[in-house]
Amino acid sequence: MSDPTLCATFQLAQETGKWIQYGDDRINAAYPSHLDPSALVATLGGQLECWEAHKYVTVVIAGTEATAVARWIDAYFRWVLSRRDAAMTFRVSRFQRCIDPV
Repeated sequence: MSDPTLCATFQLAQETGKWIQYGDDRINAAYPSHLDPSALVATLGGQLECWEAHKYVTVVIAGTEATAVARWIDAYFRWVLSRRDAAMTFRVSRFQRCIDPV
């Protein structure tokens, strides 16, 4: 996304607590674990910005091409949110630094 005021939200259709948002060179995602996500982020790529157990993780992925962002999001859904073939919704909205899932 080239407009830093826009945010794309991906959410599993029937599970509102499983979501990922991308905008302004950051991924913000639901994080259902209490474990430090540093190793996960090192594997997926990016720089861990902040996180809160059982709530969210925010990762900076500046300069990453669209294909790499899509792979990151796909891997996160598979590895962390544990869904491979679930229906997903998508929307684009105005980006805010503090992101709350809708």
